[in-house]
Amino acid sequence: RLTSNVDFDRAKTLTQFLRGRNMEKRGYGVAGVEALTLPYVRDTSKGGEVYEVACNLTTPKEGSADEIRLQLMKWIDRQRQELSGNRDGGGLTEDDGDACKFNYEYFVEDAYTVGTTEEQCIRVLSGKRTETEDIRSGTVFWEDYDKEVYHKFQDFLQ
Repeated sequence: RLTSNVDFDRAKTLTQFLRGRNMEKRGYGVAGVEALTLPYVRDTSKGGEVYEVACNLTTPKEGSADEIRLQLMKWIDRQRQELSGNRDGGGLTEDDGDACKFNYEYFVEDAYTVGTTEEQCIRVLSGKRTETEDIRSGTVFWEDYDKEVYHKFQDFLQ
């Protein structure tokens, strides 16, 4: 989740920076990553409208959360250079004054990893379940839910 210092257009640049499909054309991105810029709904008393960049590891064997974090830091460095007017690519120092305020906290409110592991996806697609999943799926709701997820995965793969 980005801070209120980052407007929608700037948030979209992070999305583009993280997408794996931009690696060849633009020289940046994380292999096997798809990203999306989304509005983040929260209490307005916490600082107004913010955005998040949701990343999906479409090929977990190629990309990783650590690589996403590394690219995030590179994006922050580019933004710092742009906002400080220092476009020569040189690093910023304390002597650069306001430029140092453009740190991680200026751009990023929270960064976290959530979601499903590769093993969980494979288990769903193969129809295998753990003992815990068998117990939970004793109700019609969970069985229908599992079927829906399974069919959506199947449709996606075709």
